[in-house]
Amino acid sequence: MCSDRAKAKELMSAKKIVFRESRDDEIRDVVRMIKECFDRFIAPLYSDKGVHEFHSYIEPEAIAQRLRENHTLFVALESTKGRIVGALLLRAPSHISMLFVSSAFQGRGIGKKLFHLASEKCRQADPSLVKISVNASPNSVEIYERLGFVAHGEEQIINGIRFLPMECKMA
Repeated sequence: MCSDRAKAKELMSAKKIVFRESRDDEIRDVVRMIKECFDRFIAPLYSDKGVHEFHSYIEPEAIAQRLRENHTLFVALESTKGRIVGALLLRAPSHISMLFVSSAFQGRGIGKKLFHLASEKCRQADPSLVKISVNASPNSVEIYERLGFVAHGEEQIINGIRFLPMECKMA
């Protein structure tokens, strides 16, 4: 993992990361990156039922349907290769459904930048918005706390998915 991070640091300094809303033709690449991160870091904390539930949730067709309804997908791309290195799925009006950063690029501010893009989208849609919510996986709670989120209830398990409800008050 250390060599992955060193490689990512080198890539970040040599290549620009581009942040924007996703395009339809990127969904499969986004799902591939999310699945890799989930399987490596989160799946070991979940039951088989929870892993299956999450894998179903991120099927490309399921994500495409959400995007047609009430979700926006933000991506971070390594600009020279166009490789997806981060993604945030936002459900209107103000709920983060997913936030993932490729393991080699974690700790570089990519998640923070994706969160800021999502926050701005929320503010544009509703300038009086008071908070953004997320159901944080157990191993992402600390990351969300660094972004300004606080726990809003107890840890829950629904359909095998473990999460802590959290909220971030808008300034």
